[in-house]
Amino acid sequence: MSATEVIIRLGAVTLLTGYLLWRHHQRDVHSISEVCPADPNWTGPAFDAAAVTPRIQRLRQDYAAAIHGLPHDLCRRRARLASARQALGRLADFRGARAKAPEQEPAPQAA
Repeated sequence: MSATEVIIRLGAVTLLTGYLLWRHHQRDVHSISEVCPADPNWTGPAFDAAAVTPRIQRLRQDYAAAIHGLPHDLCRRRARLASARQALGRLADFRGARAKAPEQEPAPQAA
């Protein structure tokens, strides 16, 4: 490959990289302009505290009752564990692991 070909190819790569970076920048600018208007004094949407005020009051009055009212996801946890166990069991390394496991002898007890 001659030096001219190398320079032409590097120039083409540089131009394509510059174009991709410019497009990426334009996409970022466009997505930001959708979220934030052009007004520099705009601080964003207001927070509506009315939705959380009753829960905060209940929490301040009786912490234990507020925590007790939260759902316990024991069934979901068990289901996730079972799902993970099944997924691992389907992997090639673990297929038939119980059938192939050697019999374990009890460890010798130190006297």
